Amino acid sequence: MLRSLVGSEMCIRDRYKEYRALTVNHAIEQMYQEMAGRHRARFSSIHVIKAVEVAAGDCLRANTKQYLSANVKFPLPHRVQRAAKKAHRKGVKASRPNTCV
Repeated sequence: MLRSLVGSEMCIRDRYKEYRALTVNHAIEQMYQEMAGRHRARFSSIHVIKAVEVAAGDCLRANTKQYLSANVKFPLPHRVQRAAKKAHRKGVKASRPNTCV
């Protein structure tokens, strides 16, 4: 959990965000990268107020809660189908490239 102040040209905003990271330093690094990418906030305009490791039961955000269970599964979107027998595999035979997908 990170609590930070972000200053812009108009005002100063207080924000709270939960990050999944192995260390507190890595979570702060993720916050700086996200603020620079999404909000164009400069390093000098971000002030970290508090950085705390939060227990799984104390998480507030639904985006963080979905990864807390022990049996979380991630889809494998690009599975390459292979032939069951070695005799049916093409090996290194050339094939024409498919350019229009």
